[in-house]
Parts: sequence; C-alpha cells; structure tokens
Amino acid sequence: KLIIDATNPLVKTANGYARPIPENITAGEWMQNRLPKTSIIKSFTTLWSKYLETESNREGGLLVMPLSGNNDQHKKQVTQLIEEAGFFPYDLGDLVQSKPQDPGSSVWNKPLTLKEFEIAIRQY
Repeated sequence: KLIIDATNPLVKTANGYARPIPENITAGEWMQNRLPKTSIIKSFTTLWSKYLETESNREGGLLVMPLSGNNDQHKKQVTQLIEEAGFFPYDLGDLVQSKPQDPGSSVWNKPLTLKEFEIAIRQY
C-alpha cells in the first residue's frame, strides 16, 4: 500500500522550540518503521502549504518538490502527481537519503527552482 508521507514529525522542546522527533534516522525512516506493511514515499513536506497553493506552474522555473522512498514504482506514481501539481520532482533516493526533506535542512521551506535547489542541496 502506497502512503505519501507529507508530515514533518516535530516535538516541542523545553525552551519552546520545535525539533524533529527522530534524532538518529530520517523522518521518512521513522514513519516507515511505524507503518512497516506500507510503502512510504516522502514528499510534499518541504514547502509551506501557501507555496503549494500559489506557486504551482510558476513562470521562470518550476519549484522543486523532492521525493524519496524505497519503492521505485510508487516513486513513479508520486513523480507524476508532483508534475500534475505543477512542480518539478527531484528524487533524493531511498528514505535513508531523505534527510534534506526534514525540518531545518538547507532546502526545507524554501521555494527553489532546480538550479537553486541543486546549489542548496550541495551545502547540506
């Protein structure tokens, strides 16, 4: 069963800030561990929902929407969904490679074109 994981699991710290729940694995791996009989494809997590609403099919370059997962067939399905939604799909690889999709990364919550995304991901 395919599940598109669009969550960002966070916990509030004692000082009031949020930090990712998993500390030693990616959020995608964390979700896959909780739903082991499913195929988790992590996507639609790096952009604020307002960007999804207002920035699809953007002139001057589509915004990148990363995805990651362990099932290539399901990644193809999500890639098509990303394209239909008006964004540029960028396959990061398996869930173990999905750290750039987690809160606080160099690409998280930043509306980036492909060129900008590739520069930012190198800095990660």
